[in-house]
Amino acid sequence: MRLVLVLGTPLVVGVIITRLLGGLRAGIQRSARQEQALRSSEQRTRLIVESARDGFISTDAQGRVLELNAAAERLLGRSRAEVIGRPFKQLGIPPELHARFEERRQALLEAAREDRPHQRAARRHRSTGWNAPARRDDDLGRRA
Repeated sequence: MRLVLVLGTPLVVGVIITRLLGGLRAGIQRSARQEQALRSSEQRTRLIVESARDGFISTDAQGRVLELNAAAERLLGRSRAEVIGRPFKQLGIPPELHARFEERRQALLEAAREDRPHQRAARRHRSTGWNAPARRDDDLGRRA
């Protein structure tokens, strides 16, 4: 009986370790594929945003500008260096609309934490009544 335990135990442990390592290896490979897919997706998105004729501005949860494309630079009449890190609402939203803008921004942040962000954000957008003022390149401070 002892002979079976002495010989059988290392075999069982070896099989268990081999299966664990195989599962770990498969998980690492899956993770690497997912990371590559994410990088590829980010590159495609960046290409689309950078080549768009519309202005795109990305902000953090506090409303500070993280990224913007060339079209947004032209719309704002400011360089990327001037805009990055600044609060978005200081970049052309009239002061009388700051409170409504902040309400809308908070509603979007809250909706992003929920299950169906686009549906809930759209509902809140209608309920707040805030719409970004239309702009013309020659008249950045007033509605067009």
